[in-house]
Amino acid sequence: MGNTKAPATSGTYLYCIVPASSLAGKRRRSTAPSLGQGGAAVRIVTCDDLAAVVSDTPAGCCEVSRENLLAHEHVVEEVLSRTDVLPARFGTVAESDTAICERLLRPRRDDLHAELARVRGCVELTLMALWERERLFAEIVGEDNQIRTLRDEIAALPDAASYFQRITAGQLTDAAIHMRREREADALLAAIAPHARETRQNRIFTDMMILNVALLVPRERVAAFDTLVSALRRQYAGRLVFRYAGPLPPYNFVAITPSEEE
Repeated sequence: MGNTKAPATSGTYLYCIVPASSLAGKRRRSTAPSLGQGGAAVRIVTCDDLAAVVSDTPAGCCEVSRENLLAHEHVVEEVLSRTDVLPARFGTVAESDTAICERLLRPRRDDLHAELARVRGCVELTLMALWERERLFAEIVGEDNQIRTLRDEIAALPDAASYFQRITAGQLTDAAIHMRREREADALLAAIAPHARETRQNRIFTDMMILNVALLVPRERVAAFDTLVSALRRQYAGRLVFRYAGPLPPYNFVAITPSEEE
C-alpha cells in the first residue's frame, strides 16, 4: 500500500478505516485486487491519527456483483490480518481523497476512535446451527402424543378426508419447532457467548435454522472457539449441522456508512 494521492478525475472507493499508526511506514501494495476494472492500486489516505484504505474508482464500478463483493471483502480481510479495522459498507465512494479526510475522518474522529476501541484485538466469527430435518420431526412425533395421533389418523385416511387433521398437525408442529428452537438456541448461546466480547443474533431464514449468530471474539480466543465448535459438532452429531466462518472483519458490529452530508 502506498500513500500516493488519488487523481482528481476519479472517485475514491473506501474499504475500511484503521488506526494510522498500525500502517505507518507500510508502503507495499495490497496483494488483493481492487474493485472495478483497471487494476488501481489499493492505498492509504492518512488524516491525523486515522487512515482510510482506498482505491481509485472508475465510474460504474460499484454494481452489486459477486466479483465486486469479493474484491471488497478480500481487501478488508487482508488489512484485518495486519490491524483492527472498521469496514465500510460496500459501494461507499467519496469524490476525492480530500473528501475522505475532511468529511469523514476528521469530523467523526471521536466516534471512529470509540468504534476502534470496541473492536480492538477482535475478529468476527459467525456460527449457524440447523436441525437435521428427519431427526427433528422424529423427535417431535416421539415426544408429542397429539401430533403422533394425528399422524396416524392422516396415514389411515384419503387426502381429501384428512384436510383438517393435516392443518392441525401442521400448526402443532410449527408451535413445537418454535418452542424447541428457543430452548436449543438458549443452550447454544450459553455455551458460546462466554468466549465473545459481544454477540449479535441475525435473521433466521429457514425453518430448520436454530441459531444465526455473529460473535466479536478476541484474537487470542479464536483457537479455543474453534475447539468449542468441534466439540459441539461431536455432541450434536446426527441432530444438528453447524456452519462456521471466520476470522472475518467485524461487519455485524460496525460498518462505516457516511451520511448524505459526508
